[in-house]
Amino acid sequence: MKNLNIIWFFSLISMMCLGQQRAEISPNGMVFPQFSNANLPIDLPENPIAVGTMIFNLSLGRHQFWNGTNWVDLIPSSTQKSTFYVEGRQLKDPCGNTVILKGVNKMNVWTDQDGLSIPEIAQTGANCLRIVWTTTFNGSPTNDVKLDSLISKCIQAKMIPMVEIHDATCNLGALQVALNYWKRPQILAIIEKYKHALLLNIANEPGDWQATAQQFEVAYLDAITQLRSAGITVPLVIDGVDCGKNLEFIVQKAPTLINHDPLHNLLFSVHTYWPKNNGATPAFITAQFEAATAANIPFIVGELSKYGAWAGNGVSVCTAPGEVNYQWIATECQRLGIGWLAWEWGPGNAGGGDPLCTAMDMTTNNTFASLTGWGLELANNATYGLITSQKTSYIQNKFTKCN
Repeated sequence: MKNLNIIWFFSLISMMCLGQQRAEISPNGMVFPQFSNANLPIDLPENPIAVGTMIFNLSLGRHQFWNGTNWVDLIPSSTQKSTFYVEGRQLKDPCGNTVILKGVNKMNVWTDQDGLSIPEIAQTGANCLRIVWTTTFNGSPTNDVKLDSLISKCIQAKMIPMVEIHDATCNLGALQVALNYWKRPQILAIIEKYKHALLLNIANEPGDWQATAQQFEVAYLDAITQLRSAGITVPLVIDGVDCGKNLEFIVQKAPTLINHDPLHNLLFSVHTYWPKNNGATPAFITAQFEAATAANIPFIVGELSKYGAWAGNGVSVCTAPGEVNYQWIATECQRLGIGWLAWEWGPGNAGGGDPLCTAMDMTTNNTFASLTGWGLELANNATYGLITSQKTSYIQNKFTKCN
């Protein structure tokens, strides 16, 4: 109660000015500025929010104050949610704290099924690991026990595990392969076991450049129904079509898909393999991101790399024509509060058949000490790098408790 009184006293003294809104004293008491989840004030360098600033959240029906990182309930809810969840365009931990993902992709299914890289990745400060997985490996079903172990090791390393199925890459027609995998009883049991920590990326990049917005919508309306009907309650992560690159269709169709989800618990993902030297100017990148944030779309950059953009027929995506302006993408993500996951920890990117794609490896031998080139810069940049990642107390407590 003492802390509560301090907050109220601070609020009364400061009058809680937020832009053009100010707390007012009425004959019946103090009236604080009112916002919905869709337009909560954002802490920006040019317009910082003072710690202790109080508002009334119309969407939640309760007072909240700014603790320097998040809008926090004045009187904390006594009920901790059972999963991460999406509110507005923000991902929240079960305690209600905003989480901006900053992490790494790792091709565990092909290069590290035992998870030896996980403690190495954790040294970057990353708060999320996207575990690349498939339904089969070398002609046989992938090992459920190994997947369970990878998720467990990720949690112990204080990183949010996001598991994805890679079988449907650039093929919307193969989405059902991923759905069938998630609905297997053994996999449902793993999801239930780790639902307090897990994000489920339904499938990697289903749909090529010919996939339409309507096809994207129809496919995922059905996918959401199947997975929720199977009892899966964790956030579902949905990649864009055009092999992940199409953010515009996400902006168009996300509201319909969110409304269709009975839990309204969807997070969308764009893979920004946008060619730096062929149209993806800083202005283009900014416009894409600002359109999505203005529409209040919950989305992340699920794959961020220096290379990988379409470079033309017969031209390697891991040469200059395939370069991506990853630095500007990361800069704008930082400014707008968008999460991102780097592709890819490495080594192993040459395994796709292009020996030049060792350029996409962040490391040379799977260790933190071997970070090199753009991967080293993306990890250590003081403005937007992995070292600036934030972990809520729930993550720091290895996903067990709020405080």
